[in-house]
Amino acid sequence: MSNNSYNDFKNGFKNDIKETGASLFLVGGLMLLGCVLFAVLMVAIKSTKIDLSTRFILGSGTILITALLIFSKSMRTRIAQIWLVGLIAIPILFLLFIVG
Repeated sequence: MSNNSYNDFKNGFKNDIKETGASLFLVGGLMLLGCVLFAVLMVAIKSTKIDLSTRFILGSGTILITALLIFSKSMRTRIAQIWLVGLIAIPILFLLFIVG
């Protein structure tokens, strides 16, 4: 706390905005991960154009990732880190591709 209440208010407001943005990114990113896993599982189950071995690999991979997310705290953290870094990296790499 400083003696200037305006700076305290301004810094507190900046911190609130940063924390809200980070929370929305985290929650939105993990919801997107759930949607992607669900969509891949539905494709593996309902698709008739994909051969059986590819459907099995898609389904078992999705079930394995979901089980790790549910039962293993350390793997949950790793999968979430990789997913969220990927969400940031994909648009940046696309922009670098366009610029380059």
